[in-house]
Amino acid sequence: MTIKECKYKINKLQNDIDYLLSINDTGEEVSRLTKERDILLNWLEREIENIKTNGSKLDKIIYYREEDGNKYTWEQISNIVHYSTRQTKRIYYKHKKAQ
Repeated sequence: MTIKECKYKINKLQNDIDYLLSINDTGEEVSRLTKERDILLNWLEREIENIKTNGSKLDKIIYYREEDGNKYTWEQISNIVHYSTRQTKRIYYKHKKAQ
């Protein structure tokens, strides 16, 4: 599962929980959805922390370019991964082309 897919599932689960709570359903379904959402949130936090500390340069470039909500500039990303801006862009676009 990618970080984007996980975020999508978390948002979907939260919407389902909000809907069930709006119709005053506080039964097992809400509990199950909440547990599932919490598991995904924990996985997401661990995955992001892992990428920040142990991830490859490519993983970090992709994370900061696509998946982090802050929308870093190429210069900021290059400072994080300790590559030149040109090299950072080349790595990113080479990976996107390969997909």
